[in-house]
Amino acid sequence: MKHILLSLISGTSLLLLCGCGGDSGDTAAAREDQPFKVVLQTDWYAQPEHGGFYQALAEGYYAEEGLEVEILQGGPNALTAQRVAQGKAHFGIGRSDDVIVASGRGVPLIMVGALMQKDPQALMFHEESGIESLADLDGRSVMAGPGSAFLEILKLTYDVDFPVIPLDYGMSRFLADKEFVQQCFITNEPFYVARSGANVKTILLSESGFNPYRVWFTSKSFQRRHPEVVAAFHRASIRGWREYMFGDRTRANALIAERNPKMDADFMEFVHASMMENQLVTGESGSADAIGVIDPERIQTQIDQLLEIDLLENARTVPEVYLMEEAETGEPVSLSPLPVLDADGEALLLIDAEAVRGLQWVRESLPLEAADQPVAVGGVLLGELMESLDLPVEWDLLLADCSDGYQSNYTREVLQRNQPLLILEIDGRSTADWCASRGRPEWGPYMIELLEPGDLLDPVNKNPWGVESLRVMLAADLLEGLALANLEEDAVARGLALFKGNCASCHVLESHSLGGTVSNRSAGMLSALAIHAEDYFTRLLHDPEGTNPAAAKMPAVPHYGPEEIEALLAFLTHYK
Repeated sequence: MKHILLSLISGTSLLLLCGCGGDSGDTAAAREDQPFKVVLQTDWYAQPEHGGFYQALAEGYYAEEGLEVEILQGGPNALTAQRVAQGKAHFGIGRSDDVIVASGRGVPLIMVGALMQKDPQALMFHEESGIESLADLDGRSVMAGPGSAFLEILKLTYDVDFPVIPLDYGMSRFLADKEFVQQCFITNEPFYVARSGANVKTILLSESGFNPYRVWFTSKSFQRRHPEVVAAFHRASIRGWREYMFGDRTRANALIAERNPKMDADFMEFVHASMMENQLVTGESGSADAIGVIDPERIQTQIDQLLEIDLLENARTVPEVYLMEEAETGEPVSLSPLPVLDADGEALLLIDAEAVRGLQWVRESLPLEAADQPVAVGGVLLGELMESLDLPVEWDLLLADCSDGYQSNYTREVLQRNQPLLILEIDGRSTADWCASRGRPEWGPYMIELLEPGDLLDPVNKNPWGVESLRVMLAADLLEGLALANLEEDAVARGLALFKGNCASCHVLESHSLGGTVSNRSAGMLSALAIHAEDYFTRLLHDPEGTNPAAAKMPAVPHYGPEEIEALLAFLTHYK
């Protein structure tokens, strides 16, 4: 995995994954004299079930936290989770089980707080149907969202079976058939069907034995970049929900009605009364203190239930899906000192347990080369770690030197945008101990993995193992030493960027700190090949082993087209 020849590291071409629309809005919004612009994507049109967020907006609670919040209305195809994962919104709302399932499919979402302790989803039926409990659904058709977790758990819990009709969000079929059973929000559809003369009854789906939260969530990328914004949004949202449920909600309701004219005063009062009566927001305690709270044990129960019915593709741990306070910081089981060197190889300081104490602790489930399946890792973001160190030299290029001569390098932009993680623990053991237990001690003492590959051409080159030291240098010093007379040529500049982020992993630049020594071919030797055997060099890139059996370790790069090869050749033919 590690020995890849080339990996594009053009900072200007990287996409910021967590800013709305994939742009650099986060950076602009983070200026000290400007409020931070935040987008909340709701799962439906504006309604009292979102009341706490509108309360926080209308009463200025978000503004007091330094946030400028835009609430985007949803609908039948809101795709809330996807929009948050893609960076088109910073926060979304939905069910906790949906976040867990998405996480199991590799979508990097994490729950922050609960707007409802109980899911308001229910089954709605006519009093004349004779249904008294969920056990009475056996053999009856139910209109609901196909594939929903609660349907499978309901069948399992009550040993019943029934055909599912896809939910169409209308009520005409229900009103026309007294035997009809339909999924609903207990706060919503019963109001309208009762107004139409139906004798409606409901049973909350939490009675099925599956009891998800309604939550607000964010992407792991955004949480890692802006933990203070996530915390501020969390505080203001809890304040808004407490006020909406127990205080004056006049302004919030006016804002909701303005955005969704279907929300009249009678209906909004019905929704609020239903939320209070069913203790949806507060839970059984009925206390405002329960608002926003998520119980880790309850999340674990949901994970277990989703695994039991085969809806969770990969097992999750609670810290992987819920932003627990105790998971925000951590301390490794053990930590071997990691030296930081200058460009000349002189030791500047040692990174030890004290150096990482207090930094934000990242926990992820990641695929590693020595593992058969994703493993639980813990560590700190390399960029945050380096910024926290009091280094006595200027630097803008970080090198990770490995025990086998491999070297990865990271610009400050890559450290910020692509978020390399310095792995300190694997499955609860130090990285060195875990590697030794797998019979691969050379993979330690440290590994680095990109959490956000972005649009790097070959991001795997930034995932080194066997990291034994870090080195800092100025890229400008490197350029001066290269003495490239034609650096102003676009192709030469692009080729240098390619070489820096790719070839330099294995091929050393003579008389410079940059470059690994895995290959016995230095940059000068590659330059000679490019000048005198261009066709051979090109074939070597596309078919290494077929061109030269001695290059069997070198992976082919079929995704490199004529422009990349032309740029690389342009740089090497001007290299001295």
